[in-house]
Amino acid sequence: MTDLGDIPFRTGGTSGAAHLLFGNWAELGEGVLHLDAFVCQSCGRVQLFADQQARDSKGR
Repeated sequence: MTDLGDIPFRTGGTSGAAHLLFGNWAELGEGVLHLDAFVCQSCGRVQLFADQQARDSKGR
């Protein structure tokens, strides 16, 4: 497995028409979940693992 490093995933917030109507206000409540990504060079399988920061914040 090859380490792809830290991948930030956006969580929460809104998208689509709400984002067009409200602009940056639609992003209130949005967060970022940091995941460590690994890919297999043979089959292309991707695995994601919560990094320490994500485990600490979501474990509370």
